[in-house]
Amino acid sequence: FMAIGAEVLWARFLALVIRNSITTYTLTLGVVLVGIELGSLLAARLSDRARELGLDRASWSGVLQLAAGLALAVLMFLPVSWWRGLGEGLAPIALLMLPAAVFSGSLFPLANRLVVDDPARSARGVGRMTALNTLGGIAGSLVVGFGVLPHLGLDAGIRLLTALALLAGGVAHWLAGGRTALRLAVIAGALLVALGIPAATGIRLPQAYLAASGLLVDFAEGRGATLSAVRAEDELQLRIDRLWQGSDRKNHQIMAAHLPALVHGDPQDVLVIGVGVGQTAGRFLMHGVERLDCVD
Repeated sequence: FMAIGAEVLWARFLALVIRNSITTYTLTLGVVLVGIELGSLLAARLSDRARELGLDRASWSGVLQLAAGLALAVLMFLPVSWWRGLGEGLAPIALLMLPAAVFSGSLFPLANRLVVDDPARSARGVGRMTALNTLGGIAGSLVVGFGVLPHLGLDAGIRLLTALALLAGGVAHWLAGGRTALRLAVIAGALLVALGIPAATGIRLPQAYLAASGLLVDFAEGRGATLSAVRAEDELQLRIDRLWQGSDRKNHQIMAAHLPALVHGDPQDVLVIGVGVGQTAGRFLMHGVERLDCVD
């Protein structure tokens, strides 16, 4: 639930940093898949060497869950200048996302090793775990994508998933047993970092990125994107995920109406795809059309 929910949040967050929405989605998915692979290798090594190193698999499961939650909060609440300093290149951003993906990716195989202790019955155990994991992933994408983002927003979504990860990791780490002082120190340290980083940077998402190139007048977070009105360069601009859609000043968008209308001669039924701020649609009305449909 938390891993796939975090993937949805990463895709929305990267749209504030990288201007191409196709790139942000494929980059997020690619890093998550690589993280699953590397995390599985990490889980296998931890499981195989746990006893020789005097470690407990259940305790490690809790620690990795705590680490996954911390990586989400720490990275997304870094200062805007820090992320912008990476430029539009994909490699640095992919490397920054990778730790959280590796931590999350290690949890499923590690959980299988905790549940399956009889090789003869491994198929049943792994099948049950896979079913539960798949249901959790579906629920995470639905709840975060259609519930959390449009109703609570990116900022609250990150804090919510971080809290869930810390709760799950803390409970797992505590129930695993061991020295009480050490368990308390690990859990308290994770809470301190999770609460301290956002408080120290003072970042509010997505406002901090939307206002990076002008005065943020208003914004709205939807299921598919973030819409904002920004005053920049002496004009009020409409943006979707930082991409310019139009402004309150006459621009080239009016010609998308005048040219086809003049070439046609007598347009009566017009379809405008992509409304923006309405300059193209408004200019069509100057040519005496009978019907105007807008699709966006």
